[in-house]
Amino acid sequence: MTIIIENNENIRTIILNRPEKLNSVNLKMATELNQAVKNALTINLSNA
Repeated sequence: MTIIIENNENIRTIILNRPEKLNSVNLKMATELNQAVKNALTINLSNA
C-alpha cells in the first residue's frame, strides 16, 4: 500500500509511503490519495 491513513480523535493523517521511490507520486499513489481525501471529506461532513 502506498498510502497509510491514521486517525487520532478529529485528525486524519494521510501518509505517503513509497520511500524506495522517495515518495514520488505515480498513478497508483495518485488514485489512492484521491480516494483517501474523498473518504476523509465524506467522514468529516457526516460528523458535522
